Amino acid sequence: MSVISFFVITIAACFNALANFLAKVGTNKLSGGGSVIQTIPALVLSPYIIGAVACFGLGFFIYTYALMRTHLSVAYPIVVSLTFVMLTIISALYFKEQITPWQIVGISVILCGVWITVLVK
Repeated sequence: MSVISFFVITIAACFNALANFLAKVGTNKLSGGGSVIQTIPALVLSPYIIGAVACFGLGFFIYTYALMRTHLSVAYPIVVSLTFVMLTIISALYFKEQITPWQIVGISVILCGVWITVLVK
């Protein structure tokens, strides 16, 4: 995989992680007791949710561009893995979620897998 392909895939993963982060922040700001009829308009009008949708859209187009440069069987696992790692770190830093030692082991294994995937030609 070329450096450019990996860079583009990483940017797509960043937008995906940012979209998930914004979606979580947006849903945390809503009261959880409302009905579906009350919740959907609040979600649609939330600037965080709007930002999340925009980031998902940008990430999709960047990822699609990456697919023009590399195989789906390589790009998809990398974007999902990098997103998972980024969201775990963001969750610990921003949402104060506790990361267990087993999660650290799992993240390390994932990063080794990404590294192997990138290096194999």
